[in-house]
Amino acid sequence: MKGLLENNYPFFVKTYNTGAGSHQALYYEVMKGIFKQEIINTMKEEMPSETKTLHLKKERFLFENVSPEEVIQNAYKKIDGKLDY
Repeated sequence: MKGLLENNYPFFVKTYNTGAGSHQALYYEVMKGIFKQEIINTMKEEMPSETKTLHLKKERFLFENVSPEEVIQNAYKKIDGKLDY
């Protein structure tokens, strides 16, 4: 299939968000189903961080039909409530 993202081509989404009190880094490797989230508490001087890893269902997409924004939104819906800090 033309444009199919096969397992030998890595497809991942990375995000980094900052806000009052914390920073969040996200790494989602879609075809392996690996979802990592790191929260950094910026309210404390030592700025401790906590990392959680979840394993989601592996997914495949046609390159021309995939939106990274939609992929990450769907991942957040799947993990809702599973990453309690």
